[in-house]
Amino acid sequence: MKKLFWREHLPLIMFTLAALFVVLLVFWYDGYDHPVTAVYAVFLGLTILGGYLAFRYFTHRDFYERLSQPIRSLEESIKHNESAPLPTALSELMEEQYRQYRTVMEEWERRRKEHMIFMNQWVHQMKTPLSVIEMITQEDDNDSFKSISEESDRIRRGLEMVLYMSRLETFEQDFSVEPVHLNQIAVDAVHENKRFFIHSHVYPELLVD
Repeated sequence: MKKLFWREHLPLIMFTLAALFVVLLVFWYDGYDHPVTAVYAVFLGLTILGGYLAFRYFTHRDFYERLSQPIRSLEESIKHNESAPLPTALSELMEEQYRQYRTVMEEWERRRKEHMIFMNQWVHQMKTPLSVIEMITQEDDNDSFKSISEESDRIRRGLEMVLYMSRLETFEQDFSVEPVHLNQIAVDAVHENKRFFIHSHVYPELLVD
């Protein structure tokens, strides 16, 4: 807090010292040779500067402390109890920005939920006619029906991928870590793709201890 205060007022201190030095030079070049009076004038100037800095520090102490300390939440950053004009104006500006930020985020969240609801409903609606197509193609061994069945499998995979992508922001609700049996996973994968294997005359063999 103190470092921030001195860093802000260092230009003012340097300017005041330079101004007092210039005034002393003017009097010295003009032939006014009274060292005691000159020292007294410099002392008064420094006293006035010190009084101003002390007043500034105590009236803006809470403001400098708030700027120096890390914030733990956005709500905490807009709390203020300063009485000085500049800190009050800055706090009001930050509060207005926070309100606008909340409005934008709430609108974005509403649109995101609407989009996810739409995608979920659309995927489930597409799965209904897809299931009918799969039932029809399973009743006949015609090569044309086999091709349709393969394409329907691809469509189903695409729908599942769309559904998965739409739920990425709630991934922690769909993902769980647990031990699995690799043999069973391999069997399920082969069974799920058996139509592609049969159509391509590929017959995988699982060799698991």
